[in-house]
Amino acid sequence: MRQWVITDTHFLDTKLGVACSRPANFTERIIKGWKREVLPEDLIIHFGDIGNTDIIPSLPGCKVLVRGNHDKHSNNWYYIHGWDFVVESFSFIRSKKIVLISHKPQPDLGQFDYNIHGHFHNTDYVNKDPICAALLTAKHYLYALEYHGYCPLLLDTLLSKHFHLFC
Repeated sequence: MRQWVITDTHFLDTKLGVACSRPANFTERIIKGWKREVLPEDLIIHFGDIGNTDIIPSLPGCKVLVRGNHDKHSNNWYYIHGWDFVVESFSFIRSKKIVLISHKPQPDLGQFDYNIHGHFHNTDYVNKDPICAALLTAKHYLYALEYHGYCPLLLDTLLSKHFHLFC
């Protein structure tokens, strides 16, 4: 089982074309990349802000939703709509470091070594959400779908490339 990450899909949200300079076919590109990369037995962790959830049941993998600021339904609603697990955030240990996964960056109160988050896309941090932007430290990493070809990314690739954490 491989572990994948994806974030801020905002499926079928046409406003993102302007706000984040996404191509008109971004939803199709995300779906195509997901179906090409993720196998049914793989785990895929979505860092929130799904968009149209009707697409989710047709996508492969065991799906974990880390709720984003646009994910307003109850956990049960998400389970009914194709998600296998729903959380606000979670952490795990890799190479003796605590990695926190969240939608928005979290304040560094000593509870993590690294915080991988979404939320900002490829936009200017300060103008998008200045309160969250003020939290950012060297421990934070913005995973933006726009910078990864609108495809899921292997979690191990992200951890080794950006934090030098190995399996």
